[in-house]
Amino acid sequence: MKFKNKICCILIIGYTFNCFSAIFDIAYPYTIDKKEFFPWTAFFRSLYARKELALGKYPVKAEISGYVMHEPFWDSRQVDASVSGLQLFAPQPKECDPRGKDINAVGEFSMSPLETRGRAKFYGPIIENAPVPLKFFNGAEIFGLIEFDFIGSNEVLARARARHAYMKLTWKEPEITFWAGQYYHPIRLAHLDLDPKIIGRNRGAPVHPNVRDPQVRFTKGWKNKLNLVLTALTQLRARSEGPEGRSSIYLRRSMMPVFNAQLWLGPQSTKYVFGVGFDIKRLMPRLVTNKCVRTRETITSSAFDIYAKITAEPLSIRTQFVWGQNTGDYGMLGGYAVKTINPRTDERTYANINVMTYWIDFNLDKKISPGLFGGLTKNLGTSTPIIPSITNTKGETESLVYARGPDIKYMAKVNPRIRLHFRPIVFGAEIEWTRAGYGTVKPSGQIENVVPVSNVRFILASYFFF
Repeated sequence: MKFKNKICCILIIGYTFNCFSAIFDIAYPYTIDKKEFFPWTAFFRSLYARKELALGKYPVKAEISGYVMHEPFWDSRQVDASVSGLQLFAPQPKECDPRGKDINAVGEFSMSPLETRGRAKFYGPIIENAPVPLKFFNGAEIFGLIEFDFIGSNEVLARARARHAYMKLTWKEPEITFWAGQYYHPIRLAHLDLDPKIIGRNRGAPVHPNVRDPQVRFTKGWKNKLNLVLTALTQLRARSEGPEGRSSIYLRRSMMPVFNAQLWLGPQSTKYVFGVGFDIKRLMPRLVTNKCVRTRETITSSAFDIYAKITAEPLSIRTQFVWGQNTGDYGMLGGYAVKTINPRTDERTYANINVMTYWIDFNLDKKISPGLFGGLTKNLGTSTPIIPSITNTKGETESLVYARGPDIKYMAKVNPRIRLHFRPIVFGAEIEWTRAGYGTVKPSGQIENVVPVSNVRFILASYFFF
């Protein structure tokens, strides 16, 4: 072999060894330099070592994090749940056979890794020397986040799904922040660390609101004491019920986003928070009646919430009360129903179903971390009589109540839990007791003849954080 070929072989072997060593040698800190001769091997090495990455021609840095999760769970009876049973909604109602035996009184067992998730945070430079029309951007810090899990969509599971994807501009001195992208609806209060620390995938829904939406958000603070949050949202995965099934089309037809406003007292650290919020949305259920007559009837709904968080380390207490109309798309009970029908044109008007919910959560933030969640939600019915259903000349019955859990009068939840922190490993166990009262929707708009059923779900969870 010629000397030149020998040199080439040595260089190739050396390059390959450098690649593998960069990937697997994670014991030593590593910082990326743009002048690094092998930048892509440095990327892998930095990825495994959780170091910052310098990306592209702009001084943008990234931080990779997330966790691997495995969750076995047991139910004492049949339940209504999504994501192969992982996300529990309610126990199924009592259904008796000819001998009077409850068909749904049998448990289930499953396990799932689908909540495993990854996250990338991007830190950009402070904006300077913006052009004259955009001078107000000067001084803003740039931040972006992308987060995904493997919940999938509908019945397609184990497919990567975007949880959060947003950019944020922050002006520190005037205490102003601008968000754009997908994140939790403000009624969930995740931006204030006011989520209950539940292990279960449903996060306490339908007692606790649980929803993410595409949104534009503006926040303004005053001396780190008083804060205002204004948000405009649309629907994507969380959708409203209606004549065409669960869909976002009813909100899109209304030509108006959902508007939410919040005012809260407390420092930006969110150790102590007290606040109130207001929400309003409008839906257009139909464009044409069953008799081919154009219709533009809409329904407007509102919601109000009050919330608080108190931290006396290591104990933290979180609580929220919500009164709302048509809140099914927020992961809660509720929706709306038809209240009048024009017999000649089939034009319809609608009435909101009112719902209230209250929950409180206690958590001890230590290596051995016990906690307790408890809450109650109740269907308050409608303020006017409704038409629950109609039957056409062919004998076909059409339900005119468009709601999540339309026949559930109330639901209560109690979740004791414990977590064991051995970072980066965390183990958790939780018992989720759920009691739901099922009844019959009456023309008065109320649910009567209530029969309660209960379910106990036992959850074990293990996490590896990276």
